[in-house]
Amino acid sequence: MQRDERQRSGVLTIPIHGIEEKEYPFSFETNAAELQVDDHFGGEITVHGTLVRVGSQFHVDGRVQATRTGECDRCLAETEEGVEQGFHLTFSAAEDTDEESGLISLPADAADIILDDEVRQVLRLEVPMKNLCTEDCAGLCPRCGADRNTDECSCETETIDPRWAELKSLFGDKSDENQN
Repeated sequence: MQRDERQRSGVLTIPIHGIEEKEYPFSFETNAAELQVDDHFGGEITVHGTLVRVGSQFHVDGRVQATRTGECDRCLAETEEGVEQGFHLTFSAAEDTDEESGLISLPADAADIILDDEVRQVLRLEVPMKNLCTEDCAGLCPRCGADRNTDECSCETETIDPRWAELKSLFGDKSDENQN
């Protein structure tokens, strides 16, 4: 029941009751908290586009602009990146709409199209699996914790699998033999 109430009172609501068969522009400005995407986005979110009614169908072409925020997965620095993504949706108020047609079903007496869930999905698809401040981020030193992008540390970078560590002692240190 709670979902239905939220669905009726969406942030991105386009009125469709009694509209003619033509193109209607729309534009919304909201913030990440209102749209409930503030876990990966911050600040203002802009959605704009057009709605076209054709018979019992409503075609929505739109564009979402937002700022993705987060923490670099390698160095833990704060990240911020502008995101802009287009979307196309088709809603149908016809009773014979099947799910496989790609149409989003509307009740025959629907007065509004609420884009909240669809825009959330578009934005969530823009969240990368690995968030990096830069493509060549060096990350943090696993031994001392220094940020390798800004600091240099003198920690040994060679790691030996503990399962093979005993074999190294059998052969000694090869670098000592090469120097003699």
